[in-house]
Amino acid sequence: MNHYSIGLLVLAVAGGITYLLVRWLLMGNQKFLAVDRPNERSLHTRVVPRGGGLAVVGVIALLWVMLSVVSGDQQLIDVILLCGFVVVCGVGFADDHNRIPAIGRLIIELVVALMVVLSVGWPLTFAAGGLLVPIPGWLGITLAGFGIVWMTNLYNFMDGADGMVAGPSAVVALCLAVWFFNLEDAVLFYLNLGVAGSCVGFLILNWSPAKIFMGDVGSLALGYYFAVMALIGVVEHDLSIGAFIILYGLFLVDTSVTLIRRM
Repeated sequence: MNHYSIGLLVLAVAGGITYLLVRWLLMGNQKFLAVDRPNERSLHTRVVPRGGGLAVVGVIALLWVMLSVVSGDQQLIDVILLCGFVVVCGVGFADDHNRIPAIGRLIIELVVALMVVLSVGWPLTFAAGGLLVPIPGWLGITLAGFGIVWMTNLYNFMDGADGMVAGPSAVVALCLAVWFFNLEDAVLFYLNLGVAGSCVGFLILNWSPAKIFMGDVGSLALGYYFAVMALIGVVEHDLSIGAFIILYGLFLVDTSVTLIRRM
């Protein structure tokens, strides 16, 4: 089988498994779910279960491990990135059910972000007016770490609207898959196809009127994931920071403006 056939298989299987897992959660296993009650800021008007992102992150984590093992490229960096993904997922799950203090969640996210940046690296230059401007190490680490935490929470903020996280995430993941395919990075090509498929599988039950929301467990983990993809793309593949700003534009611009207005 060639890359295209395997890619389509990964896309379909990830979507199918995610859909079945979400159905399983809704059909009598709601102990894993929390409840999203509408308030004055909500975009929905009825009580909706949340926490279905547990199925999405479960599929992504399993695929991540499988690709790392099959590729034979089990480096420490992969372990750190995956551990960070699981930790952020765990924080989201706990927050869905018990609403942990914001400062506690922020500290954990900052620690995870620092571990990721120190493992992957950070941008050393910035293109401005056709020139490559060097970035001091301390500034690069700070900006990269802040970017991971900011992106993580932007995705979390968008959850609670029908299809608002899963739909754009599927499109973004497909774009990333194309980028990494052109860069001949097979692992990230398949991984992003799996993420896209998983988001589509979830979207079937999250489309208007939504039967379930991702919850913090899914939205935080996806935000972290896409931030990590951007860092890897910039540091390891020399992709432009601007390219990721454009790709993530919906979340970065719309959500950031909304958050600033509410401050």
